[in-house]
Amino acid sequence: MRQKLSNWITITESRFSWEQDALTFIQQQFPPYDSYQAWANLEFIALDGSINEIDLLVFSPQGFFVIENELPRCKQTGYGRCFARKPTVSIATLNFSLQAAGN
Repeated sequence: MRQKLSNWITITESRFSWEQDALTFIQQQFPPYDSYQAWANLEFIALDGSINEIDLLVFSPQGFFVIENELPRCKQTGYGRCFARKPTVSIATLNFSLQAAGN
């Protein structure tokens, strides 16, 4: 078993087994260096006042990443800032536009 990382903070454990399994898998591969930081299962308040949850937020020398683990019966494909999620019935495509702070 790998020693606990000081650069990985779990705010709350996931209540979904597939999500916790995915987070555990990522944590086992996660670099132990201070230039890599991760927060699992954090919440934020959006501009509309809704409370939202992020499965994993990662800051690294390569950039920052928001990672969402979806249901096991959901297929995700993607590239760059765009990904498509295909559940059993419909397809949702999300495109993330990134803007630098101050722009």
